[in-house]
Amino acid sequence: TFTKTINIEENNIDVDLFDKSSFDLEYKANTDKYQSFIDYWNQAIDQTQSRMKKVRILNDARRQAIQVIMDRFPGEQAAVAVYNAMRSQFCNGLTERRNRPVEFDWLMQPENFTRAFEGNL
Repeated sequence: TFTKTINIEENNIDVDLFDKSSFDLEYKANTDKYQSFIDYWNQAIDQTQSRMKKVRILNDARRQAIQVIMDRFPGEQAAVAVYNAMRSQFCNGLTERRNRPVEFDWLMQPENFTRAFEGNL
């Protein structure tokens, strides 16, 4: 694992990006970038002890959603959003407003992923 400081709107946020090799958005040859994203998601759940569910099935709809996220949030930006979601009380279903964890497909909606990236969940 490694830690990297990322500047977001004048704030320094220390982000534990876990094992970067499992979330390499440089698109290694012979590597399925969609499965890499899912692997990163599942690993993030374990490492943060998030209450969100692991993804077990990678279907075409999820591939398409992941591609949209990768296009809008390159590399470390996507990692920041996932990290923020894993740490979010709302996303983990620990608020009065939300009493169950959000699902992967909900977070992959661009407006929700943007909110996670900005830390507004």
